[in-house]
Amino acid sequence: MVSETNKGKGLAPEEGLAGHRQRHDDRKVSTLIPAAGSGTRLGMGPKALLKLNGRPLITWLVEKLQAVSDEIIVSAPGDLLAEFAAHCPDCRLIQGGESRQESVARLFAASRYEWILLSDAARPFATLDLYRKVLAKAYRTGVAGAFLQSDVPVAQLVNNEIKTTLPAHEAGLFQLPHAFCRAILDDCIIMSQQKNWSAQSTLELALLADYEVGVVPGEKNNIKITSALDLQIAKVLENYLK
Repeated sequence: MVSETNKGKGLAPEEGLAGHRQRHDDRKVSTLIPAAGSGTRLGMGPKALLKLNGRPLITWLVEKLQAVSDEIIVSAPGDLLAEFAAHCPDCRLIQGGESRQESVARLFAASRYEWILLSDAARPFATLDLYRKVLAKAYRTGVAGAFLQSDVPVAQLVNNEIKTTLPAHEAGLFQLPHAFCRAILDDCIIMSQQKNWSAQSTLELALLADYEVGVVPGEKNNIKITSALDLQIAKVLENYLK
């Protein structure tokens, strides 16, 4: 629930999640895939176009997500929209923004349905079961995401100094997918623009906006491809592409 002092649109409590629960008969899902990055860290072009088992990652992902989506919208680099469209059957393509956060805002503005499912072309191995569990959790809480339980303690580092630690059972690594009711994601985007928030994860915006985020256990196979080593590991996980 958003606090009285930290609301982007001035939502009254009954107009937020509680009000949205009354409309749960409308569970159509808009799936958003921000894929406009240039793949600078990996140095092999946009990660969405990297091939595994003979096909681009984005093709594997959108085919999987058809099973849980009423529409799929993909953001892509402006000069590659036609190429992306060829690999994204039955999807809508838009030009991405300067940052992932801006791309998510553009994707959201282009979406039509009451429930938003957020994915990532660099995480093609999340199972359909995980997507369904995150959506189911969001139907109850308004916003939810996958978190991978840590196997070891986690330290907070500031300037190479340990500031605090968390035991493994209290630490979770952010994963995707995320799911939002439309009103909450709209509020998070507006607040981020008003307050100049910048976050790596859209769920961080929800937390900054004082929403309670539903937690779904993540999957170890749900790796994010950001390096050449990740790409080598990905080849071992090809069975999770479908």
